[in-house]
Amino acid sequence: MDAPAAPPPPDSSQLAPTVVKAEPETAPPAPAHTPPEEAHLCPPCDASDSSDDDDGSNGACGVCGLSYSEEDDALLFCDGPGCSVAVHQQCYAVKDLPPDDQPWFCESCAVAAADSQEKGLPPPAGPTQRTCAICEHNNEGASAAVAHLPLAFKRATTMPRAQAQWRASAGADASWLDGWAHVCCATWIDEAQFADETRLIGALVGELSEPRGKLKCELCGKKGQAVQCRRKKCTAAFHPVCALREFVGPKTWAAGYDPEHPGAAFVRVPGASRSAGDVLCGRHCGVANRKKA
Repeated sequence: MDAPAAPPPPDSSQLAPTVVKAEPETAPPAPAHTPPEEAHLCPPCDASDSSDDDDGSNGACGVCGLSYSEEDDALLFCDGPGCSVAVHQQCYAVKDLPPDDQPWFCESCAVAAADSQEKGLPPPAGPTQRTCAICEHNNEGASAAVAHLPLAFKRATTMPRAQAQWRASAGADASWLDGWAHVCCATWIDEAQFADETRLIGALVGELSEPRGKLKCELCGKKGQAVQCRRKKCTAAFHPVCALREFVGPKTWAAGYDPEHPGAAFVRVPGASRSAGDVLCGRHCGVANRKKA
């Protein structure tokens, strides 16, 4: 017997209007995925990073930038050819770990291999270069500027939120997924997020805020989708990838890292981030723990 047909998509004329969220004035609620205490996200702004445990040699998550690995939140490494992406189970919505003798592939590598097989072509010899639709909004070429970082991608859609949510819940084929986005960008930007937040299916890139896209990043000096310092009335803004690179990830990710002078010679750019979308500029991170922002 044939499976019952999925319910028809909602009439676009009856969809609720999209509401552009204002930048929150207070700290956002704690995320469901909370890193362990020792994996702090808020190092002192003026501290030199002389440790060897965050140099990136052991890999760091391409979503949150941290290197810890725990029994219930393992750090997985993609087995795709030439791919250096690593992700936490919870950051990338990996429900079950693969058997020890089986490879695991990030979504970008898995889709590239499936596409090649469908076309009768040999498997890709290296990672496929993807473009993040969120990074590229009002900032063409931004994806290429961070292509050297092992950031994790998920497929994205330009569909309106309500239609994309129906597609995801109905288990439709992947034809509605027409682009790509960094998971960190989709997580940090309020107007993005995912059609299915539990399984992280379908990064929503079709209703990005135009005013947000005109913000200028304090770190790279370019416009684009950015989040502002959570200190009230502070206008400092940061691209998600720039904040992840400079405030959270291993020192080898940072623009100021010089491999010829490792250790004590490395100093992070002032600023801090303690969870997705929660960022403090260098002027305010020093008072974050003494006075409520």
